Amino acid sequence: MPSERIYLRMQCNQACTYCTDHWSSDNPVHVGPKAIASRVTEAVSRDVDEVILTGGEPTLLPGLEGVVSFLRDNGTKRIVLETNATLLNSERVQTLHEAGLTLARVNLSGWGDRLDAITGDPGGFQKTLQGLEALLEAGISVQLACVVSRSTVD
Repeated sequence: MPSERIYLRMQCNQACTYCTDHWSSDNPVHVGPKAIASRVTEAVSRDVDEVILTGGEPTLLPGLEGVVSFLRDNGTKRIVLETNATLLNSERVQTLHEAGLTLARVNLSGWGDRLDAITGDPGGFQKTLQGLEALLEAGISVQLACVVSRSTVD
């Protein structure tokens, strides 16, 4: 299945101990509206079956639903969102579902307080669980990404 990975944000609301894709600020040349539109249009023109929307944290992007809609309306069969799910609630997930999101790949590299320590986000574990629940309730397929590294192995 031809696939394309598109970085929508480099910023993240977490600071995972193992992450190499987290910047303290976004570079507009790389993730500004024109740059994103260009990469999304390129993906559609290459007729890929799957587009993976990733980052940093892609749910920080205002208008994410519009990107998903554009991909769906232009024939992308599978639209994947790689996320920590902490910024997802039922309303946002429903709009993403209606826009055409087919799968959410959610970072869950620890459980409970351990995840909060890994992500540097106190309370993030509970927010991730709420986001997962919203995704499942909306009927969006979910995969869990469980990074195993020196900093997460415990």
